[in-house]
Amino acid sequence: MLSRSRTILSLSRLSALLLLVVLVLLNVAAARTSSRVDLTEDGLYTLTDASKRVLSSLEDPASIRVFWHNVPGEQAETQRRYIESLLREMKAVAEGQLGVRWVDLEKEDGKQEVEDAGVQPYEYQARKEGEIRTTKGYSSLLIEIGDEKEPVEQLLQIGPRFEYEVISRLQRMTRTDDVVIALVAERPPTNPFGGAPTGRFNAIEHLLREHLGAGLRSHLSLDDPVPPDVDVLLVVGPMDSEEQQVYHFEQFLLRGGKAFVLLDPVHAPLFQAPPTQAESSGFEEWLAHLGLTVESGVVGDFRSFQMRPRQIRTRIGTLVERINYYYWPLLRSFQREGEEDRRGVNQDNPATRGFDQVPLFWPAALSIDEARHAAAGREVTVLAATSGAGYRRQDLIGLDHADEDNRHLTEEDLESAIPLMVHVEGPMVSFWKGRPAPGEEETGDEAEDAGEEAPGSDEGDEEPVEEDGPPRLDEGQGLLVVLTDAEIVDDGMTRVIGRAGIDFILNIVDWLSGSEDLLTLRAREPASRTIDKVEPEEQSLLKWLNVLGVPLLVLLAGIVVFIVRRYQS
Repeated sequence: MLSRSRTILSLSRLSALLLLVVLVLLNVAAARTSSRVDLTEDGLYTLTDASKRVLSSLEDPASIRVFWHNVPGEQAETQRRYIESLLREMKAVAEGQLGVRWVDLEKEDGKQEVEDAGVQPYEYQARKEGEIRTTKGYSSLLIEIGDEKEPVEQLLQIGPRFEYEVISRLQRMTRTDDVVIALVAERPPTNPFGGAPTGRFNAIEHLLREHLGAGLRSHLSLDDPVPPDVDVLLVVGPMDSEEQQVYHFEQFLLRGGKAFVLLDPVHAPLFQAPPTQAESSGFEEWLAHLGLTVESGVVGDFRSFQMRPRQIRTRIGTLVERINYYYWPLLRSFQREGEEDRRGVNQDNPATRGFDQVPLFWPAALSIDEARHAAAGREVTVLAATSGAGYRRQDLIGLDHADEDNRHLTEEDLESAIPLMVHVEGPMVSFWKGRPAPGEEETGDEAEDAGEEAPGSDEGDEEPVEEDGPPRLDEGQGLLVVLTDAEIVDDGMTRVIGRAGIDFILNIVDWLSGSEDLLTLRAREPASRTIDKVEPEEQSLLKWLNVLGVPLLVLLAGIVVFIVRRYQS
């Protein structure tokens, strides 16, 4: 009996030893293989459904060549792994329609290839041995479909925007429907000395051109009717527009067009005091006829606002301090409670969903005539508003010293949510219905003055004269988005806040043009938690704990079970 017990004990020990060996070997093998688990809050290492749709719909083979070499800094390797990971997943989703190759720039063939591709190096600064040294390196890629090529440059700087930059170019290169977007903005005056471009809205034009390519028609004038091939009209910062310009804008809408207007009632350079008088866009009467009133003054938010830099002259020179500035609202996303709750950025609309921080600068309030819109059968949606602590300031005098308002205001002075951006869609009636349109009166007078036929004319040989432009409409269906702040895309403000405001505007344009696949990509913001850097000694310890920890725990569990069973027997 004792011999049998010893035999069972020996077999149990042998089984436990074999189990330990097998588990160690399996864990070692698993440690040598790579696997991906995306633990970031927004899934930054996982392709969005929009990206997967674009990649899976590729009809022609596409290829991506990555030129990455001699890029210094701790961020470089992290960004390289991020790019490599997403490109690997893009290639898998494309199912053979996308090839990815990293060009080896250490070899002569790679050096010749980057030169033939026209990819330019960048200068990077890195600290080495206590000195800051400048080196040249490459961090670009080239997308190729047939004879068409699209570069994506500065891969180190674009960070989590990498997916959007690649997918947006792939979509533009493969899109079959031609969408034309026209930009109506201040034309920059010619700079006779060259150098930096003049004007206020160069950045938005550049990014639209980069995003749309030939689909952008910049510097369109409303002096003439909008061309019939234009699908979306983007009007930025109109000033004292004439009646005929507003009429041509209206006729575009009545033909079924889509328009986005960025008004600019208050404008001032960054370090200057705002003006004491608001600017007129020329669209105010027309908007009021539609059912939208642009209120005088500016809107502040005493709960969600930005910091504004202000220059202070002292004995030692000019210093810059940052102050709380309530008339630069920071639009946030709120969990809205019912249809009456209009706070912050609308998260139900695909164009504004995902944006949590939209900076505005001296916006004006929009009042909505709900009864007029309901009677006309139009749908009105507030896309953006202040928080529950919005405030209307009628007087622009002393706006630079807004901190005084905070000391004198009470809760009764604040409004729950003040609309700043509105979407209107549905039937529209012309502002000029029942009366001559701008320019028609002169035409009628000229016809009366003509009176008799010109000598030598033959009434029977007279041919009908075609009028310039499309025929006049008094009713139609249109879609309009109005934002009471063009500063969001002003070049000066863009240098301070970066692309946050421009990305928001581009998202609206994409939504209006039907490019909804890109909306979620552009709105993605990195909100992941970072892991503290692990020292080499700790890395080694964690590695062996990972290899031996699980087998030892299993073995310990087996010993406990064995002891319990032996005690019970």
